[in-house]
Amino acid sequence: MILVKVLVTITLLILSITATAFAFAKEKDEKFFSEMISDGSGILFFFGVLGLSVFKLLKFILPEMFHFFIYKLVSLLIAALCIIASIIVWIV
Repeated sequence: MILVKVLVTITLLILSITATAFAFAKEKDEKFFSEMISDGSGILFFFGVLGLSVFKLLKFILPEMFHFFIYKLVSLLIAALCIIASIIVWIV
């Protein structure tokens, strides 16, 4: 059971670090995420699909000047949720 908790915690913390990196990186656009999807290899494909879908949803809902700010905010929210989930794994 400890091994499962360790593996889940490591996975959640990797997701958290990646989301934080996306939040503090230079501005991303559709081309960046499309290139990640075309790579087609594992975790990059997953983050490419996730990033492109969030980016297109924000582009559809909000005016253009808020896209990157909201995207960074969503990325930080995902990072915080992953950290909280990794803590909850050890409490339960």
